[in-house]
Amino acid sequence: MNAFDSMPNCSAERKALTSHHQEVLTSLVAGYEILVSIQDRILEHDRRFGLASEVDEGLLERLSVTLGKARTALIREVG
Repeated sequence: MNAFDSMPNCSAERKALTSHHQEVLTSLVAGYEILVSIQDRILEHDRRFGLASEVDEGLLERLSVTLGKARTALIREVG
């Protein structure tokens, strides 16, 4: 008998945390997809009227990069 024999089995607890983490990441990815879509539409509209700014383009780029990172985290979590 060792010290770990008396510890409770936490696999169900770990699964619940993993499931919750996946839900959070899925929600985060969905939110960033919406933000990227909206920002892209705003930028396209502004470009048509010659109003596109570097700030708007930079924001779209940062949102796209963050979306990619969120997707990568979700893929790692799902396995």
